Amino acid sequence: RFKKITSVHLGKNITEICDHAFSGCSALIEINTPESLNTIGKCAFYGCSSLKEYIFPEKLDIVEFRVLSACTSIEEVRIPEGVTEIGENAFEGNTGMKKIELNSGLKRIKSYAFRYCSALAEIVIPDGTEHLGYSVFDGCKVLKDISLPKSITSIYNGALKNNAWITEQLKKHPVVVVNGIVVEGSKDADEVVIPDGI
Repeated sequence: RFKKITSVHLGKNITEICDHAFSGCSALIEINTPESLNTIGKCAFYGCSSLKEYIFPEKLDIVEFRVLSACTSIEEVRIPEGVTEIGENAFEGNTGMKKIELNSGLKRIKSYAFRYCSALAEIVIPDGTEHLGYSVFDGCKVLKDISLPKSITSIYNGALKNNAWITEQLKKHPVVVVNGIVVEGSKDADEVVIPDGI
C-alpha cells in the first residue's frame, strides 16, 4: 500500500493523520501540512527514508511514538511552540538529521527519542523541560554540545550515554552530575567522591 508514492497533498480540511498512515512509504519525498491539521498518529511516517522535509503543524501538542523514526533523509526538524511532549522513539535512527529546534513549551522528552541520530552535533534543551527518558541521546556519536536547563528534575538511565558530550565530560570528572542527578560514571575510576552541594 502506497509503497511507490512520491508525493502527497492533503486538503485544507484534514485534521488528523492516523497511526501508521504512511509507514513504510520509502519512496515518499514530500507531503504538505495543512493549517487544519492538529493530530499526527503513532508511526505515521515511520521508515519514510526518502522524505527530505516535514513541517509539523502549529496546532500539534504531542509528537507521537516513532512519528518520524527511520526517516534517514531528513536533515532538520522544528518542534512547534504548542508541543509539550516528544514521544518514545520519535526520531530514532534519523541518521541524516543535523539539527533539531526544540520549543519553549516542551516538558518531556521520552525514551529513545533521538537514539542513533548519528549526525546530530548539538542540541539546546529549552528551559522548562523537566524530563529526559531512557537512552534519549544514546548513539548520537557526534553530539558534542548539549545545553541542559536547570528545570530538568528527572533523567532516566542512559539518557546521556554513548555520545561525544558524555565522553568529554567523563574526561573531566569521574562522575557526571546534572542538577543534582548522577547520570554517568567512569568505568576507570578507582574512587569517586561527590562533594556536598553538587
